[in-house]
Amino acid sequence: MIRARASAAQEHFWIARKALPRAQASRFYDKLQETLKELGFTGKVHGLCAAHYSSTEKGRPPVDPVVYLKC
Repeated sequence: MIRARASAAQEHFWIARKALPRAQASRFYDKLQETLKELGFTGKVHGLCAAHYSSTEKGRPPVDPVVYLKC
């Protein structure tokens, strides 16, 4: 004879955000930002890329080249 198996109770599908484990904070990116600021990184990048970024062209505004280089 075939018997129905007892099914286990299904766990909750959603987890509250507060219940998720938190990663330990790292100062790496804070220190990197401080170092780049001391070196004048943003000004140098804008100076090097200025010829290639024109605000007179049609279309969407360009993404800041500093963002590209930081990525």
